[in-house]
Amino acid sequence: MSIKSDVEVVGRASNGSISIKSDVEVVGRASNGSISIKSDVEVVSRASNRSISIKSDVEVMGRASNGRMSIKQAKLANIQEFYLI
Repeated sequence: MSIKSDVEVVGRASNGSISIKSDVEVVGRASNGSISIKSDVEVVSRASNRSISIKSDVEVMGRASNGRMSIKQAKLANIQEFYLI
């Protein structure tokens, strides 16, 4: 699912990915996929075996059943990456 406009998305995927490239509000569930968001977003997600990569100003609530959450933030560029593995 690829969306390139101002949208509100509720997506479910079993073996795929959701890629969003604009200002969105996303509620996504995927069992074996990834959610990649490259703009100002609010994300509520549940992941069992996947990663969430976010490259802009975000508010993230994530839950992972088997893994860890690591956060890397650049000091000069406003880039945040969240991985749920």
